[in-house]
Amino acid sequence: MSDLPKKAGNVIALEDAIRDVRLNAAERGDVVVELREASRARMELLVAALEPTIQSVPADDDQFDFALSSGQNPRLFVDATAHIGLARDRMTYRFVRDSRIGRVVLEENRDLNSIADRVTLELGDYRDVEGRARYDRIAQIEMFEHVGIDNHEQHFRTMHRLLRPRGTYLHQATTRRATPVIEDFRKPSGYVKVIRRYVFPGGDLDHIGMTTTNL
Repeated sequence: MSDLPKKAGNVIALEDAIRDVRLNAAERGDVVVELREASRARMELLVAALEPTIQSVPADDDQFDFALSSGQNPRLFVDATAHIGLARDRMTYRFVRDSRIGRVVLEENRDLNSIADRVTLELGDYRDVEGRARYDRIAQIEMFEHVGIDNHEQHFRTMHRLLRPRGTYLHQATTRRATPVIEDFRKPSGYVKVIRRYVFPGGDLDHIGMTTTNL
């Protein structure tokens, strides 16, 4: 008898058959293949399961990595602080995130699909996100320049609403030098015009004092 997955009419999909064979080989790593190859095979199966999510990332978005490392303990990096690897038994997937209080396990499961379901990506306007205290960590990377000074208060209020208590907020943005007279900061000087035309088209940079005050 065969344990291979079957489709309608008892026709076995080639892709499912290959996946099943590779998974079985990986689970018998101590008998069939070397440990390193078995671990790599299991991680490659995870990459394949995450392919729809990976493909949904815009080509010009570098916040997500989705790179599979090499070596005896391969890891799939989701972003700068989160990755998926294998536990000591070489069978269990471990989805972890590095935080300021140490490494946090987000999910630990042998089931491939259970781990893949925990890696999600949602593209949208942050102002449209509903609810309170939804996230442990919020990273704002090279977006703040286009929020607009008039919208800074709304931006930081939204971050405060969405971040859980003792959560982490990463704020990375380019600033420009302040003016001796603060009322002159927003005047369209030649310096500001060059920035808005050639550096950050349509952007509205603040100064570091304004950012720290809002934070």
